[in-house]
Amino acid sequence: MSHINVYCDESNHLETSGSNIMVLGAVYCSTDKRRAISSGIRDFKSKHGLAHDFEIKWTKVSASRVGFYKDLIDYFYDDADLGFRVVIADKSTLDYERYSQTHDEWYYKMYFQLP
Repeated sequence: MSHINVYCDESNHLETSGSNIMVLGAVYCSTDKRRAISSGIRDFKSKHGLAHDFEIKWTKVSASRVGFYKDLIDYFYDDADLGFRVVIADKSTLDYERYSQTHDEWYYKMYFQLP
C-alpha cells in the first residue's frame, strides 16, 4: 500500500472572515516522491534568489517573484506525481440549524470533500 502526503490550506474559513467565499485546497503526492518534489521546489527558490524557507503564498506574488511562481506552476502541471484538489463554498447560503451542525462541523465536512 502506498502512503500519500497531503498539504492543505484554507482561505476565509472563519465565520467572521469578511468574505462569503471559502476555499480549501490540498496538494498531495506519494510519500516516496516527497523528497524529490521538495528538492525541486527548493531549486526554484534558489534559482530565483529566494530563501530556502520562503513561504509560498499567492499573497506574496509580486513583479519581482512572477518568474518563480510561473516556474512553480509549470512544475506542478508537468509533474504527474503531484495532485491538487479544491473545494469552493459559498458561506452566505449556510443553514446550520437545518442540518443540526455548527460552523466547525460544516468546515470539517468540507475538508472531507477534498479527496
